[in-house]
Amino acid sequence: HIQQMAAAHLAAEGYDVLRFNLQAQDFLLRHATLKTHAADVQAVIAQQASAYNKLFLIGHSYGGPTVMLAQPSQAAAICLWDPSFDLPALWARMEFTDLGDIALLNFGGVEVVVGQAMVEEGRGDDFKAAACLELSAQLAKPIKVVSASSGDEYVVYQANRQSWHSAGHQDNCRVLVPGSDHCFTTAEALNQLLAETKDWFARF
Repeated sequence: HIQQMAAAHLAAEGYDVLRFNLQAQDFLLRHATLKTHAADVQAVIAQQASAYNKLFLIGHSYGGPTVMLAQPSQAAAICLWDPSFDLPALWARMEFTDLGDIALLNFGGVEVVVGQAMVEEGRGDDFKAAACLELSAQLAKPIKVVSASSGDEYVVYQANRQSWHSAGHQDNCRVLVPGSDHCFTTAEALNQLLAETKDWFARF
């Protein structure tokens, strides 16, 4: 819902909006990792970036580390919506059922299927806080983190207030949306999310 609303909102503000999913039907999503998704981002940017004077990126949840792993040097600015950060700390709180080659995660009563490769990636060392900060420092593009005020992401934030804004570009910042969950499902939270995103892009 937030992606659909954001696409309409930003298009009305004069932005071309590209939402993409490059996973073919013969590709089993259970084999995907953040590296798979980052390669998708890189492929789309390589195809589309030259058509525009400015390119802006948005990533929600796991879209945060996906964008950062892609290292989009062509981006004028990036807005990350309640992005996953310090993945081992998050996975320590994740409830999931191990079914061998796949795992079932429960997000508010909705079961999500992920492959074991993504589980192992999230619980490993490659996306600990220090490694995330290094990715942000390497990219050095303006990043705004818009965080929810409840849920696992926020609990980790309370324990460690770092996120992707904590290293890299001097304009990096973070805002907290009151009364919001991970998907910004209330009208008030959604409106603030879209306003924060639009205002951030307008700066650049």
